[in-house]
Amino acid sequence: MNKIITILILSMFSTFSYSQNCKEVKTKEDPFTKNVQSKAKLTVGKKISIGRSTSWEFEFIQENGETVLKIHAAALGELNNSIGTETSIYFLLESGEVIQLFNTETSIPVSHAVASQMAVNVFSTFFIILKLSKEDLNLLGSSPLSDMRLDIPNFEVLSPKVNNKTAKSFSDISNCLASKME
Repeated sequence: MNKIITILILSMFSTFSYSQNCKEVKTKEDPFTKNVQSKAKLTVGKKISIGRSTSWEFEFIQENGETVLKIHAAALGELNNSIGTETSIYFLLESGEVIQLFNTETSIPVSHAVASQMAVNVFSTFFIILKLSKEDLNLLGSSPLSDMRLDIPNFEVLSPKVNNKTAKSFSDISNCLASKME
């Protein structure tokens, strides 16, 4: 009897810890194709302002055994060139590990001008698309995110500040999606 109770407690604990790490990942089945898709969204930083703050939106999408990370970024200034596959992003983890991933699709930035009182702010928005392997997800989930840097040739991009809550969410989402891969 004690063994059964111990097994039940351990299985409840493992189910609870798994569900905690996957609370930000939404999974649903397409009623037409029956494909199961898992998604998670995360915003890092603040919106564009005169103070040169920036925000990036991360959207993790997992379907048919593949995981894609779409990063919708904004940067002050006008970016007139397309963003190609030579563009990379560096993730610095609290453990000191640096992970470099490359953009997999060319995207065209969109420039915006916003007037406020006596100034006009010009900024560009664009997408970076990364294909993540199980190894990439395991690395990204191995330690909380500390900082990021986007390298676009001939264009400077200010990275958003990563707070503790965002760092933990990023790690939890990465671990959850890695656990769903075969």
